Amino acid sequence: MTTVPGADRAGRALEHAGSRALVVGTGRHVPQSTLPDVEAAAATALDLGQALVEYCGLAPGHLEILLDPAGPAELRSTLARAASQARGTFLFSFVGHGLLDADGELYLATSATDGASAGLMYKALPYSAVREALIASPAETIIVVLDCCFAGRANGAAVRGISDAFGRMRVRRSHLLASAARDEQALAPLGARHTAYTGCLLTVLREGDELGPRMLSLDDISRYLDRELPRRGFPQHFPQHFGRAGEITLTQNRAYTPPGIGPKKPPAESPCPYRGLKPFAFTSDDARFFFGREELVEELVRAVGTRRTGPLFVIGPSGSGKSSVLQAGLLQALSRAEDGWLPLILTPGDSPMTALVQAMSTEEADDAAGEIADAPHAVNRLIERTLKNRDRPTDRLILVVDQFEEVFTRCQDPAERNAFISALCAADPSHALVVPAVRADFYGHCLAYPGLLTALGGGHVPVGPMTGP
Repeated sequence: MTTVPGADRAGRALEHAGSRALVVGTGRHVPQSTLPDVEAAAATALDLGQALVEYCGLAPGHLEILLDPAGPAELRSTLARAASQARGTFLFSFVGHGLLDADGELYLATSATDGASAGLMYKALPYSAVREALIASPAETIIVVLDCCFAGRANGAAVRGISDAFGRMRVRRSHLLASAARDEQALAPLGARHTAYTGCLLTVLREGDELGPRMLSLDDISRYLDRELPRRGFPQHFPQHFGRAGEITLTQNRAYTPPGIGPKKPPAESPCPYRGLKPFAFTSDDARFFFGREELVEELVRAVGTRRTGPLFVIGPSGSGKSSVLQAGLLQALSRAEDGWLPLILTPGDSPMTALVQAMSTEEADDAAGEIADAPHAVNRLIERTLKNRDRPTDRLILVVDQFEEVFTRCQDPAERNAFISALCAADPSHALVVPAVRADFYGHCLAYPGLLTALGGGHVPVGPMTGP
């Protein structure tokens, strides 16, 4: 464990003798569940628990980790017991699916959750029950870390609910770290050990923040997440606090540089992944010049090979090299395979439907666009014709939709936008895989479309900026 010279270790909130923490990870569900398993949930919960002990000073005996609770009753009773035992700080963390009932109330998934809204209260824990346990806790400080879809809806429950009860309880400070807005999904990158949000939290606990002070408060950690999440291609987070909870010290800053040793400066700009100064210069013709993203390309190839439903999104901030890694990396890797895919590339532009049909076939483009607009599944007939009319013997194509955000920025016709998105989601994955590359700041736009929401829920591949050797 790295220590910081002169650090005031006694200031860490979880070192208080009465502090407790409950970390919950729900990754597995009943066999008939329509919810995809969250493969990273268990490792994320276990590693967060270890970090709370190793880096935040929590006594090992004061940590409880609950993996895959059998149902809401087990989750509720475990939470109530742990919260009732806390005297200093109580931290509750949940990693898993968040669901909404017909009234828009947030529920936390358990192993019994099958994805159906009917009878949700018997299969998942309503956040109102979490609020009740927190209000009843004798802890002076409450910290809630919600890494689930729709986590922002806990704002009214975790924070306001506690503050409204101040006259009849001893909780003085509360802080909520929410991984997603009220109507956004949380992310679990394919093949990653950790979920997107808690993974970033673990990084700052373990490694510190070069721009932060000697001891990291919840506000300091929130500022780090504000910078780091978009840098990794993830949506922003939504911290909320009541009182002066943001000033609570959680850990030492392992990246802290004492004054006089060296100036603090922002991280260096990531090397530009493009050739020369021409944007998007790494195309399939430039594959021999493309290097440095081998692990990411391998991750993309694995994701393509295992994807069975819906578009596979590639998400990253502007300038992170999404276009380059897809065209010079992924498509070239797939073309070298013996059973290679037929690669097609388009950018939506002002008329995404026209771009779609022209990418597949130049014949009768207007007729094909109209046919698909009327019946989105007609795109599969266009896919079949495209595969038959090409010289290359293959029964699969991969359609890279570069700069997918143009669907929102350049297409001015809502009907055409809807038709284009519906067509992409209707493509038969046994013959065509759609890979949209979209800027991270347009993630919320995508969630407004049910087909894209489902696709994102099935996983995506994040693209961070290039790093030096």
